[in-house]
Amino acid sequence: MKNYCVGTRTIARWVMGIKCEFRGIENLPKEGALILAAAHQSYLDLLLRSDVTALAKRELFTLPIIGPILRKIRVIRVDRKDTNVHLDMQCVGELVQAQKSLLLV
Repeated sequence: MKNYCVGTRTIARWVMGIKCEFRGIENLPKEGALILAAAHQSYLDLLLRSDVTALAKRELFTLPIIGPILRKIRVIRVDRKDTNVHLDMQCVGELVQAQKSLLLV
């Protein structure tokens, strides 16, 4: 997965001229999982780090190119129209065990 994200960043830089900039990394703990909240510029933000997963609205998983990528990088699908929805605690437990952080955008 790490190589997948590095490859995506490289392609984004070469093909689309996108430069990745990380700010405030020095303020993050060196180990352990985090919950990150951020404003994002595009859906490419989800591909920046291999140790982070994200939530994405269910509709994105039906898009021809984006959907397969989201499934590959194990983004968590959320149905925003379901008012009874809750984040699957088993999924959260797996994130904690794998020391993966969760990105909320």
